[in-house]
Amino acid sequence: MWTERKKWLFEASHSYSNRRHMLEEIVKKDNLECIKTPSLYKEYEKQEIVFITQSDEEYPEAFREMYDPPLYFYAKGNLTLLRKKMIAIVGARQCNKGIDRVMQPIIKQLVIEDIGIVSGLATGIDTHAHRITLIEKGHTIAVLGSGMYRLYPQENALLYNYMLRKELVISEYAPPISARKWTFVERNRLVSALSQGVWVVEAAEKSGSLITVDYALDEGKSIFATPGSPLNKQAVGCNRLLQEGAILVISADDILRELTQGSC
Repeated sequence: MWTERKKWLFEASHSYSNRRHMLEEIVKKDNLECIKTPSLYKEYEKQEIVFITQSDEEYPEAFREMYDPPLYFYAKGNLTLLRKKMIAIVGARQCNKGIDRVMQPIIKQLVIEDIGIVSGLATGIDTHAHRITLIEKGHTIAVLGSGMYRLYPQENALLYNYMLRKELVISEYAPPISARKWTFVERNRLVSALSQGVWVVEAAEKSGSLITVDYALDEGKSIFATPGSPLNKQAVGCNRLLQEGAILVISADDILRELTQGSC
């Protein structure tokens, strides 16, 4: 239903690339007035892109429970996945060759247990996570750091287009909005919110993946990490997480055991 607030948010989503500025503008206004449903939305409807706000029934409970929930988001694909049990998989963009041999058997078992995978469609670990899940006939959600018309990175276009048809892609940014440095940080909080826990496969000591971990820790969620050689720069972040109490992941049982205990 297109309430006046929803119409205003739709228009504002194309005008404010900075969420803080939008929130400040909302506070200033007593009424959020629009005359009619924004005409641009008709174009999005043709592309089967939906605009979801906090007043819509499709808005996931996971977002309602998080700190700093999105006022709205855009989505295309299977919206029922927003209610599915998910594990977030994050890690280095410049991951080591052969890492899929580590990830594949674990993701395969998670899929068998009807657990989906949420990630950010970045290069590296994100790409492996989505692709392996699809190969194993599981379900996956991609949370973008850009609008749907401004995919970043472009090398994931084929994977992205497949996920639009078969799985679910969401973004807090209007389709024409390009990615900025801060949009990936904001994106990470949504990846965490949609998950029951975060598995870090590879991460350098100052990896952006650790931002997702921080969000998950604030939400009281389990953190999983795969160990690596001390000589591997892309394993330093994971090894640090393990020193700090993250759950060591060697097999899917390490994740499944924690999820089962957490649901008791």
